[in-house]
Amino acid sequence: MNNSMQSERKEFSNKLIQQTIDDNPIVLKTRLNKQISLKNVNQSNIIFKDYIDFIYSLKSKDIFKKVNHVTNSSPIASKEHFRLRRKIYERVLKQFKDSTIIPKRTEMYKIMDQMFARSNGTSTKYIAYMFRKIWKKLYRDILQNGMDTKMKELKENYPNDTIVFVPTHRSYIDFIILSYVNILYRNFPLPHIIAGEDFLQMLFVSDIMRHCGALFMKRQFNDLPIYKAIFKEYILTLLEEGNYLEFFIEGTRSRNGKTYHPKFGILGLVLDAYFQKRVNNVIFVPVYFSYEKMLEQESHVREMLGEAKKKETTKNMIFGFLDSVSTDFGDMIVNVGEEISLKDFIKDKELINNEMKREICSKLGYSITKRLDDNFICMSTHIISSLLLYLLSDNRLNYRRTSVRMKVLIEKIDWLKNQIKLRNTTIYLKENNSIGMIERILNLYSGHLEKKGEYLFVKNVRSFLIFSIYKNALIHLFIKEAIICCSLHSFLTTNILFENDLEKNIYFGEIDLEEWRERCHVLGELLHLEIHPENLISDISKFNETLEFLKENNLLTIESKDNNKVIVTVNDKDYYEYVCSLIWPHIETYSSLMSFIYLLAKQPAIHGFQNDIFVKQVNDFIQQLYYQSITPYFESVSVLTIKNAISRFISWKILHKVTVNQQHVTEVNQNYIQNDKELLEWWNMISLYTKYKQSEAELISNSFFEQLMPPSRTSKL
Repeated sequence: MNNSMQSERKEFSNKLIQQTIDDNPIVLKTRLNKQISLKNVNQSNIIFKDYIDFIYSLKSKDIFKKVNHVTNSSPIASKEHFRLRRKIYERVLKQFKDSTIIPKRTEMYKIMDQMFARSNGTSTKYIAYMFRKIWKKLYRDILQNGMDTKMKELKENYPNDTIVFVPTHRSYIDFIILSYVNILYRNFPLPHIIAGEDFLQMLFVSDIMRHCGALFMKRQFNDLPIYKAIFKEYILTLLEEGNYLEFFIEGTRSRNGKTYHPKFGILGLVLDAYFQKRVNNVIFVPVYFSYEKMLEQESHVREMLGEAKKKETTKNMIFGFLDSVSTDFGDMIVNVGEEISLKDFIKDKELINNEMKREICSKLGYSITKRLDDNFICMSTHIISSLLLYLLSDNRLNYRRTSVRMKVLIEKIDWLKNQIKLRNTTIYLKENNSIGMIERILNLYSGHLEKKGEYLFVKNVRSFLIFSIYKNALIHLFIKEAIICCSLHSFLTTNILFENDLEKNIYFGEIDLEEWRERCHVLGELLHLEIHPENLISDISKFNETLEFLKENNLLTIESKDNNKVIVTVNDKDYYEYVCSLIWPHIETYSSLMSFIYLLAKQPAIHGFQNDIFVKQVNDFIQQLYYQSITPYFESVSVLTIKNAISRFISWKILHKVTVNQQHVTEVNQNYIQNDKELLEWWNMISLYTKYKQSEAELISNSFFEQLMPPSRTSKL
């Protein structure tokens, strides 16, 4: 009788999965002519009358069978929580044995109760069922590659090793979707997900996340020794006991669509587990989430403009969901990349010291983020957003400031698709032609883009920031070419008439090849925080390799002359403008910030502001430059880029941070206040790379710049 019931439950579970997963995968070519198979996991037709049958199957033990690991135990029940709590309490207590700090049991248990995950199979299945209904409302298709085949290979190849998922982080959906797909393919145990303690304010949401395996950590706890010791021991114990882990190596959601530089805190703890021989090996599994449209794109724009962020509460979440439930968010792709074995990466762990550990941690972090970018899958919004910005965002070209002809956009879509394929990148498009893509985008971008006759119109400048989120996701495909071309652009002394459609070539004349390479290096150093280090033109081999690619594809013609000189001709002005437009807005931000610093240094009474006020002042300054057509791109006002530029100038000691009356202040370095000519030299160097040339005399004499500065008054600090 029991065998018969279990057979029925297993049969129902198999049926459940089959009705959720599309049996007809989409096969696409990817890098190096490999193939990937995208399977749709958003095809469920089960309605709520099957809910009773679903609950009936919850007790089926074979559904939540565990993989073999070190201890054959997994914290999926309440008693496991208490066992783990007691174990970590005893271990942390030993660490403070000879310390002046005396941990209290009640305090430690309170921290652990708030921090620890409480994964529960039954609750997880309830939640998975609920989210299947939500996904059907929000997304047209959810596709995955590798969650079935790749995970099976990993379990076969590394049966006793610990698996750590390191996905990209673009949306709050990221916290749930990986576990959801793992459930569909029975990849157990589910990973413990490291989340910020902010979510504890969202009562219902935090409970869901905790039952799905989320553990919660404070953003900063270096000055909390007991908390720090508990958190570290908890992570190491989870790994030691064979649990899977998931953390976002970028540290926070990427608001601008790019893969952020890695954060090394959690990664360092995983390395500690290996160096302390508490795990035999760690397998890092990169996962790239591609969104055709993100739920939070509007809030991302608000943050890019420096506007107040909505508080994360259950109430705001519910109202946000109700607003979104009737909105089409397009397709979503979960793409599992090639794993990184820590043992193979390190080679020899016996010769490790602290300095080498930091070096390995940095190298590993950047290797993971590079692997994430390599698994990027291009979608319709990435292609069309980058084209809309290239065609419409330059406010100096009045004739194409707000509209583009359908015919022109269709031609550009076909051209860009070919360019992306040329760079061995996977493109997923459900629509068969460019017209279908545009109609799709009009639906996804309703409120930001509209069609009138044969023209597409952008409704307001804020829309450019939304487009930039999706454009930034594909910048890495062209970034070396963009650096080469923008550096080439720095040799020009007059502006190019990009609106002249009759002239397709750009003739640069004789250029010193070594100087060209040096300017590529300088531009890479300037944009160091915007670009992955492996994509910088940091040595002559990368420079030559990129030039060779451009020559082979007839994008540039380079004729060698004596004394290491070359004559350069751009054969496709449209291509040149497109790749440069991918990073010109960032360069404009850095150039405009330097203008602000120069003018601030000339102020008689005040040379700095509180950190957040400084950022806001720069943001307002660049917006005014944009509305006066001095800065051509609205993208340049992004607070995220401004903060990176400030950090870069701090590292170059142009700016510095000080504490005055317990207020954190950003101000111009005293050396530059006394010698503002050096600031002009910096400005001249950066402005070489901007799209339009502006002379030093214009900056000095233009009273408009002076009017944009905050009133000169004595600081309250």
